[in-house]
Amino acid sequence: MIVKFKDKEYNVVSNWSEVTLEQSKKLEKIKYDKKIEWGEYETTVSIVSILSNIPEEELLSLPYTQYKKMEQIVNSINNDIKDRELVYKFELDGIEYGLSYDMNNYSTAEFFDLFEMTKSVNKAEENIDIIMSILYRPIINKIDDTKLGYEIEEYDILKCKQRINIFKKAPVHIATSSIVFFSIFATELLDTFQLYSPEKLQADQN
Repeated sequence: MIVKFKDKEYNVVSNWSEVTLEQSKKLEKIKYDKKIEWGEYETTVSIVSILSNIPEEELLSLPYTQYKKMEQIVNSINNDIKDRELVYKFELDGIEYGLSYDMNNYSTAEFFDLFEMTKSVNKAEENIDIIMSILYRPIINKIDDTKLGYEIEEYDILKCKQRINIFKKAPVHIATSSIVFFSIFATELLDTFQLYSPEKLQADQN
């Protein structure tokens, strides 16, 4: 949705799949910084500002009917869950990325890095862009046209870190997808680390 204001045009997102990862992280920051609930005046203005790229001070000088229309769209996004399914492949800036879905083929480095970045819920939210860059890597070979018919680049944490800024532009439903996927195997990941932890290995030797 295009909004014209003071000789400028602003692109206001109209559904959840248009929200970028960077915008999503800003929304999370508001939730923790302001410590007030969605729907309260200050929070809503801040959220509309993030999703429209209109500065808050300019937003407050908009005609109320125009602001209210944007607010309604933004509120509907909060309930839009149709795009929150697991995404295996997506394209960004001309590059196709695929999900590293087979845990049996994960390297030790992948497990350790993912474990380190998800020690707590807050840490996982803070590191969602690097988690995405680990879980989604460039497709280097298409085997067939099926959902899982592809091969991705081998794991390299340095290359993943180089893609962080690129992934900040990714639609937030991709980020949500990576969270969903990670939650599926988080328990297995934790069990694996507990199985091979120094404490467990020492106990087995006694």
